[in-house]
Amino acid sequence: YTKLMLQMSCEYCCGAPSIVFENGQAACGCQHSFAMRGVGKYLVSKHGAEFTDQQILEEVGKWKVLFFPKPVLTKALDFASAGKDLNVVDLTSNKFRGFTAASSGGAGTDASGLADQVGGC
Repeated sequence: YTKLMLQMSCEYCCGAPSIVFENGQAACGCQHSFAMRGVGKYLVSKHGAEFTDQQILEEVGKWKVLFFPKPVLTKALDFASAGKDLNVVDLTSNKFRGFTAASSGGAGTDASGLADQVGGC
């Protein structure tokens, strides 16, 4: 659990480097962080033998997309602009935290109708 949750952060709200500390305790008190930790903990504890670490990170990442639609879409557009493959784990984990493409700008897609954040901190 801790190894996986250290790979997810709250970069779009409070800026925590990960949603847990090295000891597994919550590093962020935001509501969406609580939900992502809960999904991760549930999958690891109840279905850890059925899913790989990558699959668990992907599921937690899907929740992150729901909580931060506009920033993740913007990052996806940056990935596309840079010719990078799009996948949930790369878009939502710390692997490419802070990634921006040199020619970012949305490639004609208007994300202005999306919320920056859903749920409170």
